[in-house]
Amino acid sequence: MASGIICSSFNVEGTNSMNATIFGPTSWLGASQLKLPININANIDELERTECILFPRDKIESISERNPLTYKWLYYSSSKSNICWIKSQHASLFDKYTRVAFCLSEISTQLPTIVGCNKTIKLSQKSLSNITGISRPRLNEVLKMLEEKGLISLNRESVTILNEPRLKQELHDVEPILAIE
Repeated sequence: MASGIICSSFNVEGTNSMNATIFGPTSWLGASQLKLPININANIDELERTECILFPRDKIESISERNPLTYKWLYYSSSKSNICWIKSQHASLFDKYTRVAFCLSEISTQLPTIVGCNKTIKLSQKSLSNITGISRPRLNEVLKMLEEKGLISLNRESVTILNEPRLKQELHDVEPILAIE
């Protein structure tokens, strides 16, 4: 990805688990599945306007045949996205509060930092519900709790992160796996 933020998710109607990952600029998708005959239905939601660079499979394979180090490069390139998947799957094992805090924190880290300004995530409750796998009423409870703690501010179709360091502190139970970077 050259720019933007997307959420890639796998979900089945009626489930209440988080099976979504946030990707941002410099993320590589698909490199580790180049030779695998895998066909999975994934939802990709654009959270911020996104630009992607497509490397056609046949061209990558042609380059790889001439220069085997290309496989090493592809492996390295996919490492970041693999870590994102591991982190999000680990977070899915926790309660709804932790899952929402993790999701907001992950999206926030993909946004540019402007000194003295809070980060605003343009995201509907429906989208956040899909990403976290939490029903909208339960999600609303968690968002209100985060707002009461002074960590976020809720606006129509957006969430403003008021205290990013404290939001990350809310993830203390998930912290060991989040240290992988």
